[in-house]
Amino acid sequence: MSVLKTTDLTKKFGKFNALNGVNIEVNKGEVFGFIGPNGAGKSTTIRVLLGILKATDGEAKIFGKDAWKDAVEIHKRIAYVPGDVNLWPNLTGGEVIDLFVELRGTNNKSRREELMKNSTWILLRNVEHIQRGTGKRLL
Repeated sequence: MSVLKTTDLTKKFGKFNALNGVNIEVNKGEVFGFIGPNGAGKSTTIRVLLGILKATDGEAKIFGKDAWKDAVEIHKRIAYVPGDVNLWPNLTGGEVIDLFVELRGTNNKSRREELMKNSTWILLRNVEHIQRGTGKRLL
């Protein structure tokens, strides 16, 4: 079963072709990674897959759903942690978790408690004092 599939995916910025006919298929249970030099289109592809950018042409599907039209529905099932995480420096780790729980529209106290149980020291510190890798754990 294909969980991610692009067909002839193209993204243009003016006259510049950022993506030119990208074809990817990732099936259930497979691991896929992007490697390549700066400017190769890795971030652009991810942004199209996340529904942040609209493809100029071609098709991008995740779980059989259109990455652009069904982005909200897809985001309920996936997570994305960028290389550079910029959280709110004046919030504690616990406040960041509370914020994301609220933004998600759920009040799952057991999940919140599970996250907090193993990370007590993170919860009390302001995010600006937490190391980058640890900050990613909050996401």
